[in-house]
Amino acid sequence: MRKINTFFEENENSSLSYIRELFAIEDNLLKDIRNECLIDSKPITINPEDGKLIQLLIKTSKIKTIIEVGTLYGYSAIWFARALPSDGKIYTIEKEEYNSKIAKKYFDKLDEETKNKIIQINGNAESELEKLISKNITCDMIFIDADKSSYIKYLKLSDRLVKHGGLIVADNTLLSGGVYLNYLPERITVTAQNNMREFNRELSNKDKYCSTMLNTHEGLAIAYKH
Repeated sequence: MRKINTFFEENENSSLSYIRELFAIEDNLLKDIRNECLIDSKPITINPEDGKLIQLLIKTSKIKTIIEVGTLYGYSAIWFARALPSDGKIYTIEKEEYNSKIAKKYFDKLDEETKNKIIQINGNAESELEKLISKNITCDMIFIDADKSSYIKYLKLSDRLVKHGGLIVADNTLLSGGVYLNYLPERITVTAQNNMREFNRELSNKDKYCSTMLNTHEGLAIAYKH
């Protein structure tokens, strides 16, 4: 049994390496961000193949405006901005000022066209989303990758921001197994577990969304809003 498990683990690692080398290439800037996150103990759970998949969604869905909840060091925002048309915009919200400063450092290294697509917002995500709503700003896609305990709040706000025919994409929706396990994984709170389960149930509502969840390392949910 151990030999079989080892074979599948090695095969999975080899196939991922193949995909990343051919279809989902990280340039030096993205590699630098990933490395700095690891050094600062803030690992990124969006992998290159996830970034490339969302780029495809952006292009095929002709998305022009994105709201991102959770910038961290700017890794996913760069993947997304590079897929937007020249007049596209991504509003990326980050609560921690330190994270925003690090992200800006990397955004400043982008070419002018890509850099000009990115609008950084520093503040509490819930409050900042409310502000965008009050300004009548809408978007073609929202990407949620922030405080896991607040995902259900973000989803309710997303329904007021995302246009009909737009996309809601969320990372970490398996919550390290917390959504289907009968116990709490390490570092997962009861509040996060309950709220993420509610988030997933709501996003699976066929009357409101056409949705699915990809079995990535942490779970990636994708929903088309009817």
